[in-house]
Amino acid sequence: MGQCREEYVWGMREQQVKEESEKLFEVGLLDLDVKAAVEVRYWRAAERLAALSRTIEQEIAALEQNDLDALAAATAQKLRLVEELRDSPADQP
Repeated sequence: MGQCREEYVWGMREQQVKEESEKLFEVGLLDLDVKAAVEVRYWRAAERLAALSRTIEQEIAALEQNDLDALAAATAQKLRLVEELRDSPADQP
């Protein structure tokens, strides 16, 4: 989870740099080639964060599936025990 937080913070920093570069470019304090380099870096960061998001979503889905599989296995075991109890002859004194 620490890596996710670091990636998020890194992405937010890239967003701030992009916004600042746009302001500086608008007032003529930033050259077009520098602004272009910032844009490229920003979109690479966005792609990286999107890939991380997809990975997290896949991991969550796998965990949820594992939980469902474990629940199904436990339920099946309980049903087998109930059937065994039902089918066993009742103890009579």
